[in-house]
Amino acid sequence: MAGHPLFEKFTMEELVLHEQKNEDYRSDGDPLANFKRVAAWMQLYPKMNWATPTAVAIIYSFKQIDSAISMLERGVEGKVESFDTRAQDVSIYWKLVRILNRER
Repeated sequence: MAGHPLFEKFTMEELVLHEQKNEDYRSDGDPLANFKRVAAWMQLYPKMNWATPTAVAIIYSFKQIDSAISMLERGVEGKVESFDTRAQDVSIYWKLVRILNRER
């Protein structure tokens, strides 16, 4: 290999993490399903300015909610994060949403 020896190691670590996280986020075998589902939610609000810190925090919470729903739907607990950690993340994100909204 001509590149740095750690490059391949880091790449393999990322591949493993990608595969583990994909178990949490995918559904029906689509590895990009989570992005498509969250984008569909965003389309429900065409007048929303998604380019704000408050909106970004909401999107992040959507990602956690979507993952939790997907895990429930498939009857899995999650390989990287559990249903409980997703619920905690949602709670934390919405506190941050409230803070960001007040600072707006």
